[in-house]
Amino acid sequence: MFLVAGAAVLLGSTGGVSRSVARAGSTPIRVIAPEGLARAPTIVLVHGFSGSAAMMDPMASALARAGHVVVLPDLPGHGSNATPLEDGALEPAVSDAVDFAATTTGQPVAVVGHSMGAGAVTSWAVGNPAAATAAISLPSAEDLPADASRPANLLILWGALESDRFVAAAGAALAAGYPDAVPGRTY
Repeated sequence: MFLVAGAAVLLGSTGGVSRSVARAGSTPIRVIAPEGLARAPTIVLVHGFSGSAAMMDPMASALARAGHVVVLPDLPGHGSNATPLEDGALEPAVSDAVDFAATTTGQPVAVVGHSMGAGAVTSWAVGNPAAATAAISLPSAEDLPADASRPANLLILWGALESDRFVAAAGAALAAGYPDAVPGRTY
């Protein structure tokens, strides 16, 4: 009985989408797209530490069923990416994935990262200030300048039960661009 219920949940979370794999530079990429024509912006969805593109599949499948093409990179040292995880290795992988997404779909690209991936996408977005970027559970705000225009379109999300580290990083990221800001408002 549990096996049947588990299979139904898995099929429901991944049905109605197509999957393919590619490479962008040295970065392995998974692409999850809606069956049919996608008209919404493309989303580059970046996993966190010890994660992989495969772990982000349920979220990517839901986004694809909503009409988005979702590009999932395996960051260096994670998943199928044999490139060592070294300082400075994450931002180029995000850049490769964004370039791949823009070239492949011809649609606007939004960039979403979780935890370590949130740090990678915000670091990338500083150099690409017009990018629509979402950081979920940002581990550190140290790469964000004290400038509200860089990145201009940054959504910072954290959970109510996050560790103090993530709450502090979100607050620091908000204060970097808006020193008098309070959480829960749009700036």
